[in-house]
Amino acid sequence: MSQVNNPVAIDNDGSAVLERNVEPSKQLAHTVAEAVELYDVDRTAAHIAEGGYSRVALQFPDELLADSTLVSAALQERTEARVFILADTSYGSCCVDEVAAEHYAADAVVHYGRTCLSLTTRLP
Repeated sequence: MSQVNNPVAIDNDGSAVLERNVEPSKQLAHTVAEAVELYDVDRTAAHIAEGGYSRVALQFPDELLADSTLVSAALQERTEARVFILADTSYGSCCVDEVAAEHYAADAVVHYGRTCLSLTTRLP
């Protein structure tokens, strides 16, 4: 069983999230071309096209959020999907935020970064 580092309990008052310090990754992309390579955008675009997804949510951990606009732009150039970024991590970056994605009527979520590998129940 995998272990989540520094989990934040769901039953807290939320202060841990507000007080958390996040350092940007040292491996951020600086250009769209770097983002395409680093995030395997072509493979992701092919998956979006093959699945027929039209509204795709991108979820990044806080430390990689700076790359989200580059990845979004690259995916929008390569697909006909409307791509949007979920930038409101509340309790942990490792879990897919299906609820937030559903608020935007997403039919798929692409999760970047470390994950706890919990199964999604509503979205691919």
